[in-house]
Amino acid sequence: MHFHKLRHTRAGGIAEVEAFLNHLLVNRHGSVNTQRITLNALVCVYKRFFGVDSSNIGFTPAKQYRRFLVVYSRKEMRAIISKPKGAYYLQVELMYGTGLRCAEHFSLRVNGIDFGGNNVFVRGSKGNKNRTTILPQDLIPALRTIATTYLEKVNGCTPFTTPVNSIG
Repeated sequence: MHFHKLRHTRAGGIAEVEAFLNHLLVNRHGSVNTQRITLNALVCVYKRFFGVDSSNIGFTPAKQYRRFLVVYSRKEMRAIISKPKGAYYLQVELMYGTGLRCAEHFSLRVNGIDFGGNNVFVRGSKGNKNRTTILPQDLIPALRTIATTYLEKVNGCTPFTTPVNSIG
């Protein structure tokens, strides 16, 4: 109603629907989904309540833009990974080496790391699914030290009996 200067929707016809859908695309920069949802709602209202056949609506459909995948070179990745220091460096290395997403990384638990099988178990990943990924060999000593320190603090005992030097 506001788009057509407060005229009642029943007074308008298919031409007004087309004008509004084109306005969403051109002036309001609406997405494909916005235009699709609006079209479905208007078709439902006109068909169900006003008895108007809306099968021949002609409007300019919004274009769906393709997203381009960004791939970094090895040199760029080394530059990115070398910036953080200390614990942040280990976190970035873990995310890069295992392919973890940010949310997966932050929800990772000590019991989700299998040092014997060199696996990382990710629970409740994208789509609320579980998955397994590979644990990089270079990160095992540092992660084992952190896990040992944490579990000693929580449980009061040393959880790993295999020395770090024997991992291989």
